[in-house]
Amino acid sequence: MLFAKVAVGINIKTSDGFYTYEIPEELSDKIEVGQIVLIPFRNKKIAGLVLEITETKPLFATKKLEKIILNNSVPNHLLKIINFISDYYITSYGSALSSVIPLNLFTKNRRANPAGKEVEKKITNLKILTPDQSAIFNVVKESLDGKSLDKYLIFGVTGSGKTEIYAHLIDEVIKKGKHAIVLVPEISLTPQTFNYFNDRFPDKVALWHSDLKETEKHLIWQEIRSGKKTVVVGSRSAIFSPLANLGIIIIDEEQESSFKQDQSPRYHARTVAKEIAAITKSILVLGSATPSIDAYSEAITGKYKLLRLPKRVTENKPPKITIVDLKDEFRNKNYSPFSSILQEKMEEALVAKKQIMLFLNRRGASTYILCKDCGWVYKCPACDIPFTYHLDSNKLICHHCTRVQEIPTSCFICKSYSIKYYGKGTQKIEYELNKLFPKAIVKRMDKDSTSKRGSHGEIYQDFLSHKIDILIGTQMIAKGWDIGNVSLVGVINADNALYLPDFRAEEKTHQLLVQVSGRAGRKKGDEGEVVIQTYCPDNLAIVASAKYDTENFYNSEVSNRKKHNYPPFAKFVKILYNNEDKNTALKNALKDFNYLHGNGINVEGPIPSFIPKINNKYRYILILKFDKYIKADWKLLQNVSGSIDVDPTNLLN
Repeated sequence: MLFAKVAVGINIKTSDGFYTYEIPEELSDKIEVGQIVLIPFRNKKIAGLVLEITETKPLFATKKLEKIILNNSVPNHLLKIINFISDYYITSYGSALSSVIPLNLFTKNRRANPAGKEVEKKITNLKILTPDQSAIFNVVKESLDGKSLDKYLIFGVTGSGKTEIYAHLIDEVIKKGKHAIVLVPEISLTPQTFNYFNDRFPDKVALWHSDLKETEKHLIWQEIRSGKKTVVVGSRSAIFSPLANLGIIIIDEEQESSFKQDQSPRYHARTVAKEIAAITKSILVLGSATPSIDAYSEAITGKYKLLRLPKRVTENKPPKITIVDLKDEFRNKNYSPFSSILQEKMEEALVAKKQIMLFLNRRGASTYILCKDCGWVYKCPACDIPFTYHLDSNKLICHHCTRVQEIPTSCFICKSYSIKYYGKGTQKIEYELNKLFPKAIVKRMDKDSTSKRGSHGEIYQDFLSHKIDILIGTQMIAKGWDIGNVSLVGVINADNALYLPDFRAEEKTHQLLVQVSGRAGRKKGDEGEVVIQTYCPDNLAIVASAKYDTENFYNSEVSNRKKHNYPPFAKFVKILYNNEDKNTALKNALKDFNYLHGNGINVEGPIPSFIPKINNKYRYILILKFDKYIKADWKLLQNVSGSIDVDPTNLLN
């Protein structure tokens, strides 16, 4: 009689997530480690992962597993990465398993994917590389040829042709019978990236992201596992694609915080990719015009090979950038969200039948409403932060707990009717644009306008085919978009995140400005223009963006991080405590502070979170600082009661 140790993708605090099941005799010669099986679990049937097969009978009664759902075993590197995520990110095995392998897709009876490979179609449309592109391609190709096993950072200006280098590298990988993963940071980028690679590798490319239906995910996962699809393009979770023979992992726009999961397990796709590359002996390529300080620091110290692309592939000059001091606009009594220069440039672009992109990283219409008589601000009672006014629904919405309220007709405190709307979001900009340019077709792209499935791709295609004249958006439009007819980019307010109490605030601001500026003038022969509006025109991050002086700005940042022992020269761990009772949240944080401090851990806090209350729960955080990862220290963290975030990209909440 055989027994199987089976893991379930459920985070159960009282269990390690492993359960023993008897293997029915008819399955004893078929079952293998790594297979997905159907098991009775409590009062339902769920999918589980076979981790071990043994003849040793347990000392307790066992249930029988019911059937093998998936004959193809999960690739060995994914079994190892589950352990890595569980250990490094200090989470249960079940929680790690549920992120790596979507077991929930296999519990229902779905149409099986036909076995076997599709008829090969010829790879087409690979463009001839420029000398700069060829030089980088040849360096990485040496690793693909087995001469070395390296990690690479391609530091290339916007429009320098990094994606075409990726395509040529994938071509080499496919020729060697191996597979590829390409990660992009935003779902809004996946349709265009998928189309780019699918045109070059017909029928070989799978698209994977969280916006897919479960039936689609089930089919795609099996197509990848069976070898029908050998290139996977997708957002963060595509790093767990069950490719059998991985040869290269490419992370485009690697600096983006969206590669870090914000729910447990809080893994970073770049960190996981490094581990997978080491396990599978694959090549790892990071690419960006504005790499993270972490990756840049590792590159200049030799942990990555740094490869530079200093020119646009079209040989166009970079867009001309004009910085507008909004204080001057205010002094000149221009209270519009658009400076006089930006208005003038928009008029010129529309007359020339060019397209415009406007960037504002703030949703809604007005960021708060206020009583002019007594100063009362309408705040969400569950989060104690101002409601945002949404023009399309004519409602107030909390962007943290999603509570919706009607607009008050009078002040709740003094009963005055002097209620005014302050601050500007993307909806307000859209409204103002329609007034200013009534004949122009204006579209907005933000979380609110893209809630419908497939809306990202629809907006992109409409903009690509010039069905939209002006696109106003949040960071969804700041990177990756390659629209040749865009001649003007406007940044409505560059200061939104500049002075947040986070050591990465200036880095993130600089990255956003450089990336969004790079959307202009991508067509051969067009220079393009950018207008950056700011109240802080002398800030180093903004000045460096306008001068295209990223590397000197980065060197200054690296020096400051080293001086203050910030990442990448130290490791941070953030622990969050939340409770409906404020004193309980603080008490739990203090208890863990004393425990950690007593064990020699460098710990700061507890301090209230930047947003101290969300959805009726008060929030406190501890910040732990380590010189490096030490397994013994990580084991100590398993005993804390708060939510753990290793290598946090955001220290505020």
